[in-house]
Amino acid sequence: MKLNHRILLLIAPVILLSSAASNYIIYNSQKDALIKRTDSYLQLNMEKLASHFRQTKALVSSYSFTLAKSDIIRYYFSHKQNPYRELELVDNMHETLHILQPSEQKFVALSILDGNKKVLYYAENSNDPFAQIDPTVKKYVDARFEKTRRTSDVSFTTNSSGDGVLVRYDVLDTQTLETPLSYNRDEVFFVVVYVKLDQFNALRHKMEYDNKTLVYFAHTPPKHNYPLLQSVELQPGLYAIFDPAPMLLKNQLSSIQKDLLVSFSVSAFVTVLLLLILLYRHVINPILRLDSQLQEVENKQRRNIEKLNTNDEIGRLSTRFYVMYTELESTYQRTKILAENDHLTKLANRHQFQVQAQKALAELPPKHHAWVLYIDLDNFKYVNDKYGHQVGDSLLISFATHMRLLCDEFQREDGVVSIPARLSGDEFAIIICSPHRLPHSAQKFAELLLEPILNKSSTALSNLPITASVGISTYIQDGDHIDKLLIHADAAMYQAKNSGKNQISFYSRKLDKEVQRRNRIERALRSGNFDDEFTLYYQPYFSRTDGMIAGVEVLLRWHSKHLGDVSPKEFIPVAEQTGLFNLLDRWVIKTAFSQYTTLRKVLNESLQLSINLSTATLTSLELANFIDKQAHKHQISPNMVAFEITETFTADKQNYLLLTELNHLGFGLTIDDFGVHHTSLAQLLQYPVKNIKFGRHFLETLSEKNKQSVIKPLIELCHSQGMTVTAQGVENYDSHHWVSSHQCDYLQGYFYAQPMSYSGIIEWHTNKQETVNNAKGHHFITQSS
Repeated sequence: MKLNHRILLLIAPVILLSSAASNYIIYNSQKDALIKRTDSYLQLNMEKLASHFRQTKALVSSYSFTLAKSDIIRYYFSHKQNPYRELELVDNMHETLHILQPSEQKFVALSILDGNKKVLYYAENSNDPFAQIDPTVKKYVDARFEKTRRTSDVSFTTNSSGDGVLVRYDVLDTQTLETPLSYNRDEVFFVVVYVKLDQFNALRHKMEYDNKTLVYFAHTPPKHNYPLLQSVELQPGLYAIFDPAPMLLKNQLSSIQKDLLVSFSVSAFVTVLLLLILLYRHVINPILRLDSQLQEVENKQRRNIEKLNTNDEIGRLSTRFYVMYTELESTYQRTKILAENDHLTKLANRHQFQVQAQKALAELPPKHHAWVLYIDLDNFKYVNDKYGHQVGDSLLISFATHMRLLCDEFQREDGVVSIPARLSGDEFAIIICSPHRLPHSAQKFAELLLEPILNKSSTALSNLPITASVGISTYIQDGDHIDKLLIHADAAMYQAKNSGKNQISFYSRKLDKEVQRRNRIERALRSGNFDDEFTLYYQPYFSRTDGMIAGVEVLLRWHSKHLGDVSPKEFIPVAEQTGLFNLLDRWVIKTAFSQYTTLRKVLNESLQLSINLSTATLTSLELANFIDKQAHKHQISPNMVAFEITETFTADKQNYLLLTELNHLGFGLTIDDFGVHHTSLAQLLQYPVKNIKFGRHFLETLSEKNKQSVIKPLIELCHSQGMTVTAQGVENYDSHHWVSSHQCDYLQGYFYAQPMSYSGIIEWHTNKQETVNNAKGHHFITQSS
């Protein structure tokens, strides 16, 4: 994503969010202000309505009081015989209207009714001399009196035109002109005054028009207090109530919201536009320009960038880039040399070797020979861990120097061109190109390469416990490209390693199949499907004295889903070389301990469990801790377990600590396959072992050379040191008789029983036990079926 787009995506949301927040805050404040302003406006108008009503009520009351207390009406009723009394009443009434009327604009009507509510006289302040009382008002007065029976009443109603009027009537006695004590139609009359509420009506109609809601009247105030609901008491028992339509407020708020939205949108757009213009001019454009120049420098289109003449961050950044590229240019050649060579040995690294080797193959003259040698230093990791990295580095440097000197020697004496390289930690490679007359240069070079290690000279290569394995592939027979030659040389190197180390091996197709098989075994081991593919087998060994089962040796069998049955001779060396045997050992111990309790109940309560340990796992005390925890977990006494270790462990005294720890914990130790290697019995007696196990090959060799008597003093020596002796690999009766006659303690071999699975050995023992029970007096040892 480009920088200007990224800045737009960063700035625009911030401004839009701030605008939206401001819009929201202002909208809420405007909303509150509008509600308060509308509420105040309506409240004020309602107060004005009440004021207009009260003023009119006072006017009506003043008219009524003036008429009731004046001599006009008194004179009218007391001079019934005067024929001009009605004319005098008319003149006096009009004069009274004129005197009391504050303004000609207010409509006022006066009327006198007899006891039967018939109009005796009517006058109003209009120009119509023939005006009559409003029939709607007349009916309202009649109904009002009949309903309330009050002698004096002021109330609100509407006239025939629908205008609001305030009506007052007073019932008076014709003689006393006071409120009568009883109602007698012949002795009372009504004084009716009603005034049109012009200002009240005008304000009411304006409020109803503006707010699209009617002002209604009630005898009690509203029970609920809704927003903007207004009520005012006009007189006792009469309330004017006004509830504006909610839609009007919503429309006003919607209008405010739209105006704010438009204004803030325009403001946000202008703000973003101005910021982008400023950022593009002062930030984005200089950065884009700097980026373009940097790309041109990287693409070799220019030597360096242009420094910006600005005293800001971007200007200083361009200056630093300028200085940096200047320094990079000056150090490029040095770094190129370092990149093409191994920093420790100064030999070519893998990449440079492949480039130079492929070039040498491409330029190889006709009929010349070429080989690729792949060398691996065995035990280098052990040397590095035990003696330190400084010693390991010194060893690599010595070997690289030895390689370089050999290359120079072959070049000087025979004209053989060679390129040495260090591929990885302890792996090296050499390509050798020799003339047609020297077809064995690769073999000769490899032998001279191993000479210091084999001859144990005084160099660092001979003073440390290392060996070397050399694999050789031939051009063009084994490949026409350096990558393929390296792969085949690597395969040949593994074959040399498997042949005993310090060996030289040439690549062959048969060898390739073996290497592929080994690689497949390694990958299968690394997958760790131990529970699914591995099985424990048990081979019993018997006591010579009573012929009963003394113990079982745990053996590991592997049936792979992809490889089929894999022999221990195949997978054990691979597991040891790749460091995976630690996992196998722990799996065997855990599984054997979990099955031991059942085997002990079925076979023999004093059954001894013998487990083989790989020498590859004997360098860590963690193994002893693991064994101890598993024994406690399965409640197994340590004296019931013996661990078998090949005699080659004595080559490294570091293992003595582990054996001492196992012995301290109470576990038994057995030397397995004694006689196969070249360790003396006196040397083995220095270790805390309790049993010596003669190997099958050792016994066969003694038998073939007719030296069976040698075994007797060996057994006696072991007995004198408190150790027991086991003979394994007893395959026939003669071997059984031979080792038994020389007091060998325990006997094991196919003559007695083959290795069996967990369920198989239980079934075998059950069948064998029935045979023994049927033939009382016989030993348990019989020839295996």
